[in-house]
Amino acid sequence: IRHEQDNIVNSTIKVSDCLNCLIKEEILEDFRCDKCKVLRRAKIDSDLWRIPDILILHIKRFDFFRGALEKLHNPVEVCMKDFDLSPWVKSSYYSHSQAMKYELYGTANHKGSSSGGHYTTFILNEPLDKKAARAPNGLDLLTERNKSSWLYFDDESVAEVTEDDVKTKEAYILFYRRKEFHSQNLINFTYMK
Repeated sequence: IRHEQDNIVNSTIKVSDCLNCLIKEEILEDFRCDKCKVLRRAKIDSDLWRIPDILILHIKRFDFFRGALEKLHNPVEVCMKDFDLSPWVKSSYYSHSQAMKYELYGTANHKGSSSGGHYTTFILNEPLDKKAARAPNGLDLLTERNKSSWLYFDDESVAEVTEDDVKTKEAYILFYRRKEFHSQNLINFTYMK
């Protein structure tokens, strides 16, 4: 997205815009056919047919522009709780759009320039057993001690932060998990011995 339009430089980009660029149709003018060896015009497009339980999105933060490597500082609008992939999924495998919703649980960040910098991360810290924090009548018994919270890791220091702190322009890898986790996608390591 960075160099397609001059007015996009340093403006906020949505993750959905990044996905649209990833799967958009691309025309190749001088493509050599593997079968007939003739140069011709070709079309490449990508579609999502099945989606993973864990989704890792890498945001392009470095680019060659005018012969030099530079860091891209565009803020990316990160969807924290209900990132919906249904607009990009072509398959009817999923019975409802809720099955295609994700929540953010971590980010990897880079502070600095293309010639050097520092890496940090945000991780969602959750209670081990959310069900144990509910009363039999369904009332929420979560206390400050066992509620989910965001943690910021910077070398050996760790600090609790707010959700707004996680939304930073330094994020370059986003870690999402599907809200409806499917156990059939888990690897059974007992069979691998």
